[in-house]
Amino acid sequence: MPNTKKYWEKLGISIPLVLLNGAEIWMEPGKLLERHFINIDTFQKLHKIAIDTHSWFWGYSEKGLFRKRDCPANFIEHHWMKLGVRHDNQSVIHGIYEEICNWGDLEITKSSRNNLEISVRGTTKKNGIKKVCDLLDISMEEVMAIGDSWNDLQLIQAVGLGVAMGNGNEDIKKATDWITDTNEQDGVAKAITRYLLV
Repeated sequence: MPNTKKYWEKLGISIPLVLLNGAEIWMEPGKLLERHFINIDTFQKLHKIAIDTHSWFWGYSEKGLFRKRDCPANFIEHHWMKLGVRHDNQSVIHGIYEEICNWGDLEITKSSRNNLEISVRGTTKKNGIKKVCDLLDISMEEVMAIGDSWNDLQLIQAVGLGVAMGNGNEDIKKATDWITDTNEQDGVAKAITRYLLV
């Protein structure tokens, strides 16, 4: 929320937001619907793996975003919703993935080939959007989703209209109904104009 508050305020909107791959859902500014926290013992193990493998990492707690360089010394006193791990060696990333998959209590996705995004099992963009849809009494078939990477795939496949960014990866492009322009060429705005402002 701290990282998106300025956009909410700048745009002057009061709408639901699904953040952190679904780990945090807001119905409107100041009205939190739910948060899903990683068990602190599990987070400590994830933190240790990141340190031991010399990986870059970042995490989101209820206090906001913390990167490896500014991770608080008392991090076990925070409540963490998501941890991201990045390493340029894909074999290291694969090894981390294999290890934490065996724990059975985590949702693991990625936004690039060299990273992992980790949250509580069942926490996904798809499930977060579905909860908002249920509260608004609309179906997933009435939703358009725009994405560019693997952490968008489930959601894009679940909605009525899936759109891939022009600079998105090929797996996403193959799964969508339409491919818009790149992020540098106003791809999101073009998709909204084409399908929603008609």
